[in-house]
Amino acid sequence: MFDALGHGRGLRPFAFVMAIFMLGNVGLAASGGAGWLIAAIAAANIALAGVAVGRRLAIRDLPGRDRALRRIEHLASHDTLTDLSNRAHFSDALDDAIDARKPFALLALDLDRFKAVNDLFGHGAGDAILCRVADMLRAAVRGTDIVARVGGDEFLIIQTGISGPDDARKLANRILDTVSIEMDRARDPMAVGVSIGVALYPRDGADAATIRRNADIALYRAKADGRGGAALFDRQMGRVARERRTLDRELRLAVARNELYLEFQPLVAAAFGSVVGYEALLRWSHPRLGEIDREAFLPVAEQTGAIVPIGEWMLRQACATAATWPDTLAVAVKISAVQLRIPNFVAVVRDALDRAGLDGHRLELEIPEAALLRSRGRALQTLHEIRAAGVRIAMDEFGTGPSWPGNLKAFPFDKIRIDRSFVAAMRHDAAASSIVRAIVGLGRSFNVPIVAEGVETEEQRRMLLDAGCPQAQGYFFGRPGKDPFRSSAQRELSPDP
Repeated sequence: MFDALGHGRGLRPFAFVMAIFMLGNVGLAASGGAGWLIAAIAAANIALAGVAVGRRLAIRDLPGRDRALRRIEHLASHDTLTDLSNRAHFSDALDDAIDARKPFALLALDLDRFKAVNDLFGHGAGDAILCRVADMLRAAVRGTDIVARVGGDEFLIIQTGISGPDDARKLANRILDTVSIEMDRARDPMAVGVSIGVALYPRDGADAATIRRNADIALYRAKADGRGGAALFDRQMGRVARERRTLDRELRLAVARNELYLEFQPLVAAAFGSVVGYEALLRWSHPRLGEIDREAFLPVAEQTGAIVPIGEWMLRQACATAATWPDTLAVAVKISAVQLRIPNFVAVVRDALDRAGLDGHRLELEIPEAALLRSRGRALQTLHEIRAAGVRIAMDEFGTGPSWPGNLKAFPFDKIRIDRSFVAAMRHDAAASSIVRAIVGLGRSFNVPIVAEGVETEEQRRMLLDAGCPQAQGYFFGRPGKDPFRSSAQRELSPDP
């Protein structure tokens, strides 16, 4: 019971009326009923008119209030798109599971190819995929488990009541099997995959931060092993993750310490073996760790963003070296998808040419086909601006992307580089040989020269010639080395302060 004007309760008349009115609106909006609004209007009329009904006003618990409150609570704890638990609710559930001190598994899931599909087909299609995946996850777990969407395409699952790692493996395999059946890339171009990392409580962490970090480490391993699989955390993964963090830290200092250098591998005419240019290859000589394999540090550089300053240094160094060569020779430099997305990349390329005094037509940028999957329109605009400066653009790793014929129509590439995996498999794989011939045929149709990477034997050279491939590169023609036109150490450029 309330005083009609709020007298004696510390509530001023206008504030009292507005409080009832806001409650009425919440009930109306959430439950669709008009009961609360009618009560609020009546109270407002009484209060504003200064009429007291026995100096007290009875407010009944009208229908719809409980439903409205339940709805508000649900919205506060669930993702509005998928209706899964949201990040806040999941964090509370994880804390509760740890407080219970009973074994459970934490599964970290990430969708493979989602960003590419989202960019190619639009955000509406991406939302539909997220909802489909959410339904699959709900169907795979038990009622006591918690499924949450905590990021764009990131999901987490708390699997309770487990007796050991096998329970977590069974759930992960059940999810993988369901997704592979429902998302068949052979039939559906919008199909995605899923990778899963698993950590167990208390074995892999006794607090929320540790177990989540270790589940993410396991997820990273699952992706590194080829995506579309699951990995359980182990102590070896923790050691690898620490080494990776160390590598990232050292890599960010490598340019300033002058630990990076370039080697150049010849690009030749396949029929005669005459050199038509060189590809610049990045090398890292660490004072304590020695020569570090580029396959070990380049992925780390791309994932952490260190590739941006390193790639800028590499571009300047390659242009400065090529400026000392005969005018008939060009230099090719690999560019990562990360570099292509930075806003000032065109300015970086022009600056490298200007500093070296190198004509644009003597620089060739090798763009991985995967770079066109994300932010496609922006990437193509950047390539057109670079090409306007006279720079040649080659499509690298051709044949490995999901829509490679269409990429040739989207941009007038100056060259196509056949991925080395096809060259290596030509001898024993008829399909690989057919793909090489098809790529060469596409090149002829679009009047684009073809280069085959990774040629290591005379047999491979002959097979490429029979397929009609005019240019090649690989150990058979020459191993990478220092500046081929200078016997002394190549000129080094000081890094920008």
